[in-house]
Amino acid sequence: MPLRKMPWWCLPLLASACQAPIEPHPTYVREPGAATRRQNLTGGPLQLFLNLCPGGCTFTPGPTDARTNQSTIPTEPSTLPETKLTHDEWDELHRCLYESFADFDVVLVDQEPTVGPYIEAVIAGTPRQIGFLEPVAGVSPMDCGLIDRGINFNFAQVIAREEDAKSLCQVIAHETGHTIGLDHTYFAPDIMSYLEAPDEKSFSRVDAECGEFSARQCACDTGDLQNSWVGLLRHVGRRTVFPDLPPRIRLVTPNDYLTNEPLYPDVEPAFPIVVDATDQEGRVTLLEVRVDGVLVGSATEPPWAFAVPEDLELGLHLVEARGFDERGQRSISTATVSLNTQRPPYDGGFFDAAGPRPDADAGNDAGVPATGGEPLPKTLESSGCVCVGGQAPSAALLLALGLLRVRRRR
Repeated sequence: MPLRKMPWWCLPLLASACQAPIEPHPTYVREPGAATRRQNLTGGPLQLFLNLCPGGCTFTPGPTDARTNQSTIPTEPSTLPETKLTHDEWDELHRCLYESFADFDVVLVDQEPTVGPYIEAVIAGTPRQIGFLEPVAGVSPMDCGLIDRGINFNFAQVIAREEDAKSLCQVIAHETGHTIGLDHTYFAPDIMSYLEAPDEKSFSRVDAECGEFSARQCACDTGDLQNSWVGLLRHVGRRTVFPDLPPRIRLVTPNDYLTNEPLYPDVEPAFPIVVDATDQEGRVTLLEVRVDGVLVGSATEPPWAFAVPEDLELGLHLVEARGFDERGQRSISTATVSLNTQRPPYDGGFFDAAGPRPDADAGNDAGVPATGGEPLPKTLESSGCVCVGGQAPSAALLLALGLLRVRRRR
């Protein structure tokens, strides 16, 4: 990945301290002799084990083997911390990966298999924790064929998980493609490509050049072109069993936007709860809504809309929607909300982008609304200011600017 343009104020002597960050990207490490011919493997479809490293997991250097947590990628024993996903993120990740491998004989599992061929996708940690200084989003062994019990690493702490976990899903699919035997392609819509694509990526059924940011010869025996779809078909085979996925449940109102910040939507007493519920096969037969674990409503057909009790206490509450299909399969969507009937502090309208409230007297220093009521607390001191900024300048940058000032005085 080439470096971004360096800022003008960086001195050549301090270039290493002034480099702009590099976007995380997936990659692979060649492991000759690791691939196994698919027709020699028995025991059903290829299993893709999604490992969130519950309680943390440690990997040691050695020939790749998921059964013993050995990998050629770390250079010393390395421990990755557990990754916690919400119900929504986990469901979206499953669906996205299922759709990515829908044409191929691949099944998703969340427990390590004891029989049959499988690949382990580790979803945890950062690249530095296994010895990578480069900001990669994921890394996998690659040997131009399926590496049975191969391990690929997908660094959840550096991958943005917005947009229903699509970013995480695409990195896992990309790295799994390497573990199965695919090279990078120089074709933006392909999931094996570094290039940005306007739409969703997939394993493209297109003969494309190999390469990262320019075309190059393919690393495997595919000549000058690689067809990712055909490559997966050759190494894995065509799907023969199409699983019935659990229903898709999503809280429309309220929603916590899956942020990592301690910010929750403000709601009013008896706030509405609206749920989007669909199912791949059949229909959603029951939908339950709970607040802090207590059932507040259920329905057997749409519209999926509910209201919570008016006497719910002020404070934070966990809203949970549970949907069941005809086979009894369940999916859950959750959101944390803040029930608060008090009005937010008012600053007189000067710092309020929405302008003064119609019921407020901006000239009243006591903060008493024109319509009466309790005084509102002041949010700004008259001699203060609110400052928002980025990171403090580094010592190298301060030294560089100091040298520039000295030169100007001469």
